[in-house]
Amino acid sequence: MNSHNFRYIGNWKYDLREGQGEYRWSNGNRYHGEYHKGKPHGYGEYSSIKGDRYIGDFANGNFHGQGQFTFGTTNRTGDKYEGDFYKGEFHGNGTYVYANGDRFAGSFRFGKKNGRGVLYTHDGETIPGRWRNDKLVAELYIYPASGSIGLGQENPELRTNKNGIELEEQIDPGQQKKVTNISPPVVEST
Repeated sequence: MNSHNFRYIGNWKYDLREGQGEYRWSNGNRYHGEYHKGKPHGYGEYSSIKGDRYIGDFANGNFHGQGQFTFGTTNRTGDKYEGDFYKGEFHGNGTYVYANGDRFAGSFRFGKKNGRGVLYTHDGETIPGRWRNDKLVAELYIYPASGSIGLGQENPELRTNKNGIELEEQIDPGQQKKVTNISPPVVEST
């Protein structure tokens, strides 16, 4: 079907896109993949005229499930996220690689770092800890004698509510050592 607004080549069922197909918007954006009841659903690839690119699972028209998103020409140009998506946002476990070489592997919630994770900087620093709304709120430490891991005190300047985070273990600063020997995750290109 052709129109002044879009072009679709693929399968139809009951006047809705169904099965494999390719949709091209008049502005140059493109989706190629599976459709269900007229919406991207299943495995597919989306690319925008600005250079954004998503390869992975879709549900009801959204990035949803496992996928990889690469940013095009925005303030995040060259950044890449690979992991879980929920209704179009980074949500669950994933790895975010910054264009400068920094890498965060951990938990995301509605598009932001939230929960446990590790930031590996391009200059070799490893910063494990607990994150909330993209902010580091407590660093992770290891006890040298036992090898057990615990969270340090939450940074009070970053606290966003009166309860703060629930620390799993109170740590005596004299008995802790910052974790620095965690291996970075492997991010495979597709």
